[in-house]
Amino acid sequence: PMRIALRRGADKTIQAMAECIDVGIQDGSIPSGDSALLARQIYYLWNGASLLNKLYQDQEALTQSLTYTQHLLQNTRTCP
Repeated sequence: PMRIALRRGADKTIQAMAECIDVGIQDGSIPSGDSALLARQIYYLWNGASLLNKLYQDQEALTQSLTYTQHLLQNTRTCP
């Protein structure tokens, strides 16, 4: 079913993001933290921002998501 295919795709994307975050943690460009949790939070954030971008036909959600993503990656303060 389509739901399963979409879930697998999302899981692969989140896993790839977590691996990239791990590389950043290892090279010191991202403070240490839970890379899997951070990747999921960023994925969820951008998924919602993409939907709102379509609904409102403006860039505000994307712009705010970029700002918050930068904050998360610089501080690794993930939401509980």
